[in-house]
Amino acid sequence: MAAAELERFQAAGGSAVVELTVQGIAPDPRGLRIISERTGITVIAGCGWYTAEFAGELVAARTLAQMERELVAAVENGIGDSEVRAGIIGEIGCSWPLHELERKALVAAARAQAVTGAPISIHPGRDAAAPHEVLDVLEANGARPERVIIGHLDRTLIEIDDVLRLAGRGCGLEWDFFGIESSHYPFAPIDLPNDARRLELIRVVMDRGHGGQVLIAHDICTKTRLRSFGGHGYAHLLENVVPVMRRKGWTEDEIDLLLIDNPRRFLTLS
Repeated sequence: MAAAELERFQAAGGSAVVELTVQGIAPDPRGLRIISERTGITVIAGCGWYTAEFAGELVAARTLAQMERELVAAVENGIGDSEVRAGIIGEIGCSWPLHELERKALVAAARAQAVTGAPISIHPGRDAAAPHEVLDVLEANGARPERVIIGHLDRTLIEIDDVLRLAGRGCGLEWDFFGIESSHYPFAPIDLPNDARRLELIRVVMDRGHGGQVLIAHDICTKTRLRSFGGHGYAHLLENVVPVMRRKGWTEDEIDLLLIDNPRRFLTLS
């Protein structure tokens, strides 16, 4: 099923996908390799730990030094004993307020970045202050903000002033709920934007000079969002969003910036 879903993405012009299932949510790096080999799609695997609710026992059982070594080994040698190397650290799961075990995972991620040059992907807590708290911890432990991606902005920062404040810190800004057209959000009292509103916010961010920080994605994490179960699938951005961008006057260079150039730069180990 996963291969069939990616084949639809490939038919629409897609060539790579970032897969951020980390410890606490049953990662399967060997499975990712099989899917990649079967489809020809490049799969960039993440490594790390999800929120304390899911991965707390795993984090508590490790020392900080062990966690750092584990992340470095995942990038340089392979995730666990799989020999499938990670291309990104994260998504590191964070809550609001930040749990001490999540803080520990962030420190390990920052230190591992200094060794590997890997980008860090963050699942922030559901509060406008959460991304700043995370960045404070990461920067205090040596992480480079321009190599940190703050995800789920769709349900975290609703007002453009809050988005621009975060943009001023130089981190990656990821709107990754594309395809979710309902305002209903079961996990917090937030009215989600639709795709048109996402593009409006991104347009302002780009016009203010932060286009190089923007990333867009689907965050597909439930079966109902797969084409096999009636959802939009991995090709939604290419099939449905890009035409809207063109209709709204976006240039091909701007579209390529979000779909090609920014992902390439963030995902290059540096």
